[in-house]
Amino acid sequence: MPDRGILLSLENRVAVVTGGSRGIGAAIVRMFAQAGARVLFNYQRAKAEADKLAEECGGSKQCVAVAADLSSSQAAGALLQAAVEGFGKVDIVVGNHGVWPPQDAPVDQMSDQQWRSTLAINLDSVFGLVKHGVAQMKKQGSGGHVILISSTAGQRGEAFHCDYAASKGAIISMVKGLSTELARDRIYVNCVAPGWVETDMAAPALHDPEISKRVFATIPLGRAGKPEEIAATVLFLCTPHAGFITGEVVNVNGGAVLAANQRKARAVLDQMIAALGGQAYLNLQDSKSEARYGNFYHGAVNETALYFRFWQWPDKERLELTKSRDIIILRVGDKGYEKTFRGTKLEDPEALRKYLLRRDHSLAVVLRQWLSAPGTALLYDGPTIAENRAAEKVTIMNSQNDAVTLFIAADTRLPIKKVFYVRNPLYKDGDEEVEVFDNWKVVQGVSTPYNTLSTHNGEMISQVYTLAISYNNRLESSMFYPGPVNFDPSKR
Repeated sequence: MPDRGILLSLENRVAVVTGGSRGIGAAIVRMFAQAGARVLFNYQRAKAEADKLAEECGGSKQCVAVAADLSSSQAAGALLQAAVEGFGKVDIVVGNHGVWPPQDAPVDQMSDQQWRSTLAINLDSVFGLVKHGVAQMKKQGSGGHVILISSTAGQRGEAFHCDYAASKGAIISMVKGLSTELARDRIYVNCVAPGWVETDMAAPALHDPEISKRVFATIPLGRAGKPEEIAATVLFLCTPHAGFITGEVVNVNGGAVLAANQRKARAVLDQMIAALGGQAYLNLQDSKSEARYGNFYHGAVNETALYFRFWQWPDKERLELTKSRDIIILRVGDKGYEKTFRGTKLEDPEALRKYLLRRDHSLAVVLRQWLSAPGTALLYDGPTIAENRAAEKVTIMNSQNDAVTLFIAADTRLPIKKVFYVRNPLYKDGDEEVEVFDNWKVVQGVSTPYNTLSTHNGEMISQVYTLAISYNNRLESSMFYPGPVNFDPSKR
């Protein structure tokens, strides 16, 4: 039986790898050469190690080491020219070089020289590398790959290393912009963001007992990565197997960014829950309210009505409509009923479906059920603007991959709006459902939105103005009992 497996090949490709004499760079050089690429890499001072690596990877016909001090945007031009002169072309550019000043430096004590030096090496020279590399790829007209090495620090920041975090965050933004700019030229641009990796640069921190203890506590896998694990990701992104991937940041960090992101998301949600009333909110058992409801069609008011609502956690609702309260809608579990003087009938299936969608994605269900359920994931999407207000964006995804996104006010910590998407059963596409909350008042220790605006695919469909509300009224369960279905349409 022939050998089985998928081949990651760079046969007949030419790659330029910066910072290739040791650590992650050396692992990339080795792996590229093993995959069939011809590789040119630079070193700054480690000539002996670089020459040994080049010889190990096939010598001058396949792998060449060049001395280059990459500390300015002009420095990379000679490196690209050497690759063209030696191998005839450039198909792949990997920007791996960089510095991480190991000593903590509070921003008010960081020297201008350190700031300029870090950005010159980590950002300015990468710009030059990309500029000259892309120019050569465009000249060849056969596409190519640009892989830039960023860091988890570029996504979540790093205290006392704002120079390093800023440079790596800029790399991510560069990748996002260049991926769309260069797609028409068939030049793929992606980013690999390692966490802590066993390299010479990270050794002082990883070998310090106290620092390493703090580092490993932030990594769900409980260890630092290996250079080969980063190199394998870079290799994959340069092969046809990644032919539909561009503009992406691939995290190779043992789950560190996800864990930190989830902690941040949870912290923001905890602040929101506290603003809503904390345990008073989480332990609500029922409510009764009087409100005016406006129904919209294509943005214009279609009808308005007064209604009285009785709700019991988690899944009972009673609506009494009109001033005489002679039309009653009951929802119990996944069933809906309509009671009038003609008797009781099942609620319209489409109306019930829409109600259940709203209920199952409601703020109360998300915060009281989803958050404590196994398999729920949290994503902190960062600061943003919602309804012309500064906000923070958090997404909660349950174990069924159903997600709700909350926009939380930066000042009050109360939710500004809630967004979720559902598949339309008729048109088989996605519908966007939005609720916007406003006019918050504290009732019995619970923050309550007195105005709620709902939109469907960007079009306003309803608005509720609460007139009065009270909580924990000890409502009788019999209020929600529909009785027998005995509707008589002939009854007058």
